[in-house]
Amino acid sequence: GRKEFTKSIKELYNYFGIDGLDLDWEYPTVSGFPGHKHQLQDKPNFTKLVKEIRNLGYKYQLTFAAGASKRYLDSAVEWKRVMKKVDYVNIMSYDMSGGSKTAHHTNLLSSPDQPRSADFVVKALLDMGIPAKKLIIGGAFYGKVFEGVENVNNGLSQPGKLRSTGGSVNYRNIPTTLSAASGWEQHWDDAAKAPYMYNPTLKQFYT
Repeated sequence: GRKEFTKSIKELYNYFGIDGLDLDWEYPTVSGFPGHKHQLQDKPNFTKLVKEIRNLGYKYQLTFAAGASKRYLDSAVEWKRVMKKVDYVNIMSYDMSGGSKTAHHTNLLSSPDQPRSADFVVKALLDMGIPAKKLIIGGAFYGKVFEGVENVNNGLSQPGKLRSTGGSVNYRNIPTTLSAASGWEQHWDDAAKAPYMYNPTLKQFYT
């Protein structure tokens, strides 16, 4: 599979004249999208994949997308080996909310209620010895809507579930989809450095 994949990459960059490639494997060794296969061998296999791409004579920019959880940091990548072969790691510092409790989707800093943050991931990678110049923060241009959220703390850190329809709202659609006229109120969490919205009438929370 690796040989076929790397061969196809070489054909693509020769034909189209591309000057960069971002690998988005979600995720080696840890669960991602429901039903996607993941196994312990993925960790060394990802390293082999990066090496084989470089061994093809691929001299252009090579990056990869990385999850922003401690589980991913600890289990998914052989960081020292991989970072020697790539130009940057694109940190997916979003999708940090989900499950049965409201939380920030893409918070900059950690807070008592949400230790996972962009700052947490960056510091963890720096502690591993990864150069700061190879770290790129990913920003989210969309957010998530939780429903069934009681009006406590403006809906933050409260029980709720992702809205079954229209659960994701793009940034550009906020003024029309989540307008003040329809009851949405804007809020700011200064500890996490993150914005969020709450609609007390609909009992919905947007992060």
